[in-house]
Amino acid sequence: MNHPKVPRRPGSSLTASPGDVIQWTEPLIRVMRTQGRHVTAWDEFRHHGPLAGMRWEPHPAGPISHHPRHGVSYQGVDIATCLAEVFQTTRCIDTHTGKPQIIMWTPTRPVPLLDVTGTWPIRQGASAALMSAPRPVCTAWAQAIHHDLPQVEGIMTRSTMTGNAVVVLFTAAASAFPAAPDHVVSLSSDIGVLLAHAAAVELGYALL
Repeated sequence: MNHPKVPRRPGSSLTASPGDVIQWTEPLIRVMRTQGRHVTAWDEFRHHGPLAGMRWEPHPAGPISHHPRHGVSYQGVDIATCLAEVFQTTRCIDTHTGKPQIIMWTPTRPVPLLDVTGTWPIRQGASAALMSAPRPVCTAWAQAIHHDLPQVEGIMTRSTMTGNAVVVLFTAAASAFPAAPDHVVSLSSDIGVLLAHAAAVELGYALL
């Protein structure tokens, strides 16, 4: 019997061994707009979903709605990857529109994350291709992870743009946020433009 590399959804309840869960303590980075529609606070989770344009949505399947118990926050571990993801549609880093900021913060406690970059997917009937599967497939798996593995507070996966690590946090991780971030850098500031320029050169993106 042939098995697809990535089933559209898990065929049975998901399991995880202790080795599949990492205790994340390293700094995280988010690039976000601070002006315009649907702006959120730096530590706010998005409970409106699942959105078709996003990859690892834990919200229940069905029409887009508000789910107080199902929130998500997408984070990176390096600035270039965050900028690659945020500006992937235009491949132009816009340092002005929406007054974007780079937010860097460190969890106040270890955050248990399911590591899908190793052999966990293949032991669940999928493969490493799960990380770059179509968005609806990844969302179906995120929904199952959120439901079947309440001991984890998010997912560590890889960016489909750079291949570097990215972190998807679920609502349970909210208590790991500090009262204030470590650093806040406006992309239009002198330092922000330098960081954006370095990323643009690395990524081959334009800079605005």
